[in-house]
Amino acid sequence: MHIADPQFNLNDALKFVGSQAKLAKVLNVSKTAVTDWKKAGGNLPPLQAYRFREILPQLKPTRAPGKPTMRYMAGVQL
Repeated sequence: MHIADPQFNLNDALKFVGSQAKLAKVLNVSKTAVTDWKKAGGNLPPLQAYRFREILPQLKPTRAPGKPTMRYMAGVQL
Protein backbone atom coordinates (compact mmCIF):
# COMPACT_ATOMS: atom_id res chain seq x y z
CA MET A 1 0.00 0.00 0.00
CA HIS A 2 1.35 3.42 -0.98
CA ILE A 3 0.51 6.43 1.16
CA ALA A 4 0.70 9.74 -0.68
CA ASP A 5 2.60 12.68 0.79
CA PRO A 6 0.43 15.54 2.03
CA GLN A 7 -0.02 18.40 -0.45
CA PHE A 8 -0.13 22.03 0.65
CA ASN A 9 -0.27 24.83 -1.86
CA LEU A 10 2.53 27.26 -1.05
CA ASN A 11 0.41 30.35 -1.75
CA ASP A 12 -2.33 29.08 0.58
CA ALA A 13 0.23 28.45 3.33
CA LEU A 14 1.64 31.95 2.82
CA LYS A 15 -1.83 33.50 3.00
CA PHE A 16 -2.54 31.59 6.20
CA VAL A 17 0.61 32.64 8.07
CA GLY A 18 0.90 36.09 6.49
CA SER A 19 4.40 36.25 5.00
CA GLN A 20 7.37 34.28 3.70
CA ALA A 21 9.37 35.24 6.81
CA LYS A 22 6.66 33.88 9.13
CA LEU A 23 6.36 30.65 7.13
CA ALA A 24 10.14 30.22 7.36
CA LYS A 25 9.98 30.72 11.13
CA VAL A 26 7.08 28.30 11.59
CA LEU A 27 8.85 25.58 9.56
CA ASN A 28 12.29 26.37 11.01
CA VAL A 29 13.86 26.95 7.59
CA SER A 30 15.66 29.92 6.04
CA LYS A 31 13.79 32.73 4.31
CA THR A 32 15.88 31.88 1.26
CA ALA A 33 14.39 28.37 1.20
CA VAL A 34 10.86 29.79 1.15
CA THR A 35 11.85 32.23 -1.60
CA ASP A 36 13.24 29.33 -3.65
CA TRP A 37 10.01 27.36 -3.19
CA LYS A 38 8.00 30.41 -4.29
CA LYS A 39 10.13 30.78 -7.44
CA ALA A 40 9.53 27.11 -8.23
CA GLY A 41 5.78 27.55 -7.65
CA GLY A 42 3.30 24.87 -6.67
CA ASN A 43 3.26 23.08 -3.34
CA LEU A 44 5.39 22.95 -0.22
CA PRO A 45 8.12 20.30 -0.49
CA PRO A 46 6.96 16.96 1.00
CA LEU A 47 8.97 17.18 4.25
CA GLN A 48 7.74 20.72 4.87
CA ALA A 49 4.18 19.70 4.00
CA TYR A 50 4.36 17.06 6.76
CA ARG A 51 5.71 19.68 9.18
CA PHE A 52 3.05 22.22 8.21
CA ARG A 53 0.31 19.59 8.60
CA GLU A 54 1.52 18.85 12.14
CA ILE A 55 1.84 22.53 13.10
CA LEU A 56 -1.35 23.73 11.41
CA PRO A 57 -3.76 22.82 14.27
CA GLN A 58 -1.65 24.95 16.64
CA LEU A 59 -1.71 28.02 14.37
CA LYS A 60 -4.44 30.58 14.56
CA PRO A 61 -4.82 33.11 11.77
CA THR A 62 -5.73 36.57 12.98
CA ARG A 63 -6.32 39.82 11.21
CA ALA A 64 -5.12 43.22 12.33
CA PRO A 65 -6.73 46.17 10.57
CA GLY A 66 -5.56 46.01 6.96
CA LYS A 67 -2.74 43.58 7.70
CA PRO A 68 -2.79 39.74 7.94
CA THR A 69 -0.95 38.36 10.96
CA MET A 70 -0.54 34.99 12.61
CA ARG A 71 -0.27 33.99 16.24
CA TYR A 72 0.99 30.71 17.65
CA MET A 73 -1.66 29.46 20.05
CA ALA A 74 0.89 28.34 22.64
CA GLY A 75 1.50 32.02 23.31
CA VAL A 76 4.67 32.50 21.27
CA GLN A 77 4.26 35.62 19.18
CA LEU A 78 5.65 35.27 15.68
